[in-house]
Amino acid sequence: MKKKIILVVAAAMLVVMLAPTAFAAVNNQQKEEINKLYQQMFDLKRQIIDKYVEGGEITKEQGEYYKKNLDYMQKYQSEYGYGMMGPGGCGGAGYGMMGGSGMMGGYGQLY
Repeated sequence: MKKKIILVVAAAMLVVMLAPTAFAAVNNQQKEEINKLYQQMFDLKRQIIDKYVEGGEITKEQGEYYKKNLDYMQKYQSEYGYGMMGPGGCGGAGYGMMGGSGMMGGYGQLY
């Protein structure tokens, strides 16, 4: 009886560990759509920076600095992949694109 319980628990643990990877596959068409969405996101961030400069919230030099940093981020992510985990992503540690507080995210980032 104990062997059956151990076997069932082990099988359940195996299913729990393998299930996320089985359902995580993204096909090529979905990857292209995701890449296009990221491109739109970066374009919108550039527009937001331009509006902050236009409205006088930041200087032109600051806007150029933020756009240069944004270009670097876009290049890095296009080379190494766009991800949802880690700092700055949806599962991030509170800094990056959506973290912090205020216009600069609390960490000197506009976006």
